[in-house]
Amino acid sequence: NIPKYYCYKCHNKIGVADMEELFHHQLKSFFFSQTDIVDYLKEADKSVKDREELLLAIIEEKRKAQVEMDKLYRAYINDEIASLGTKYKPLEERVKQIDEQIPELQGEIDFLKIKFLSSDQILHEAQDLYTRWPELIHDEKRNIIENITDRITIGQDDVTIDLCYIPPSSEMMTKGQRNLTGSWPQRA
Repeated sequence: NIPKYYCYKCHNKIGVADMEELFHHQLKSFFFSQTDIVDYLKEADKSVKDREELLLAIIEEKRKAQVEMDKLYRAYINDEIASLGTKYKPLEERVKQIDEQIPELQGEIDFLKIKFLSSDQILHEAQDLYTRWPELIHDEKRNIIENITDRITIGQDDVTIDLCYIPPSSEMMTKGQRNLTGSWPQRA
């Protein structure tokens, strides 16, 4: 019932209206940078395409190994070579490795696609949240702040808001993009 957010450990405080305004501005700075969003979506799409190209290359490698195994087997059947062991076994082992690698790589591709679609949806919902923010009642705002905020640090002259990260910072940081976990100092 106090009209301020208060830290019981350090005893720093900030007015509810000030905190909500800072948070609203934080949402805008993180979710409305069209350049960052476009760059992120391009990078996510590139990650999927790179994995798909790798999968195609591995499938082609398997095909070539199987063709070579067939040639060796025919040569052996036609008594053109004495044994298969030294030449056939490494190819057979490589095909086995590829067979184990293909489902793993396909799973990564599927995961990246789902993550890419989820991140795109989350960004659009966050933009909608920013637009609707002024219409929300205090309890709704507080609930949202508590659910998508990792930590709020209230200093003497600044406030740092660390949002829960969406999307992973490794992808956002690949081209110097700011990730969604970050701080934004503001005078209180």
